[in-house]
Amino acid sequence: MTLLLWVFAESGQSGLAIAAITVAETVPYLLLSPLAGVFVDRFNRRAILVGADLARALLSLALVYAVVSHSLWLVYPVILLATLFSAVAEVAAGTVLPRVVEDRQLEQGNGLLVIGQQAALIAGPALGAVLYTTVGPGVAFVADAATFLLSALLIGLALPPHRLQPTESGTPSRGRSSLWGDIRAGLRYLLGARLILANFAITSTTALAAGINGTVMIFFITRTLGHNAPDLAWLAATNGVAQMLVGGYVVWLAHRARLERLLAASLGLMALGATLVAAAWSLPVLVLGVILTSLGNAPFNIARDTLDQRYVPLSYLGRVRSAVDMSTTALFLAASSLSGYLVPLLEPRALLSASATISVIVALAGWLVLVPLLKRASPPSEGSVAAQGQEDHVRQP
Repeated sequence: MTLLLWVFAESGQSGLAIAAITVAETVPYLLLSPLAGVFVDRFNRRAILVGADLARALLSLALVYAVVSHSLWLVYPVILLATLFSAVAEVAAGTVLPRVVEDRQLEQGNGLLVIGQQAALIAGPALGAVLYTTVGPGVAFVADAATFLLSALLIGLALPPHRLQPTESGTPSRGRSSLWGDIRAGLRYLLGARLILANFAITSTTALAAGINGTVMIFFITRTLGHNAPDLAWLAATNGVAQMLVGGYVVWLAHRARLERLLAASLGLMALGATLVAAAWSLPVLVLGVILTSLGNAPFNIARDTLDQRYVPLSYLGRVRSAVDMSTTALFLAASSLSGYLVPLLEPRALLSASATISVIVALAGWLVLVPLLKRASPPSEGSVAAQGQEDHVRQP
């Protein structure tokens, strides 16, 4: 938020300058995700996470220099580099949990992560805006750097290094394998594992609906419902709070709920919420639709992450996670760009109806394909995440 506000003011309220931030924050995910997956699968994840945090702390301090020197141009290479480190760190973070908690605690662990992420999404922009307006952008960027340093310290102290070493099982010997060979091996695994491929396809397709909603919602509020654009903030806050609450509920219920039931229920709630959003005739009804969607979105994210962590061999998990990041980013951008082109030509409700249709199709695919595959899935085999965890005495049999 601080960066956005400063660039907006420094650029003379240039729309192109703001759009360039989005490009700089997106391109590395599209170009580097496959390499990030291989990197994470090859090297120690603890060192990757600590190194990425330290690098992003330095880059946040570089933004302080940009503010002091009024160097707007410096912002964009800094954002590109920071996003590069974030892309690697996010893939690594997604592979850490199954190595430090027991298999039966994966749902709870992912639920706590969702709560933390949503709390950060709610509090972060608000805190950034307060610091920007009260003490200035330079101090806000120093505070941002401090959060990365604190994260690096906590990771270094809390994560046991011996449990986060790279796993060779399922991956060719490093001396004989090439970078592209590892990428191809990961792709072959993904295409050959029906359960993981179905999870990948459904997760990726949900990004289409999210891309449409992200672009069209403000036009729906203003043009269709006749409200003011700032009312969009109510939807963002509602989404964050709902996901935090349901994430807490999943954490409490995790020991009772079966993974396939969690997936089926979450897909149904997202489809119902998207349908109500498209049909909304007033702002309160729209908020209700967003609440329903959020109540489904949080358990869906928890369930699909748990599925990958439980059934993908750890030696491939980084590449599977990076493939998900790349595909969801690409589809989100495609849907968002196409919606931006179509919104002057079509009624916003029509585009939201297309988003709801996608959500319903995804729910049907989940119920008819993903859930049955998950029910028939065998317990994790030798070399899987769970089996490796048991060998390290990380989890109970």
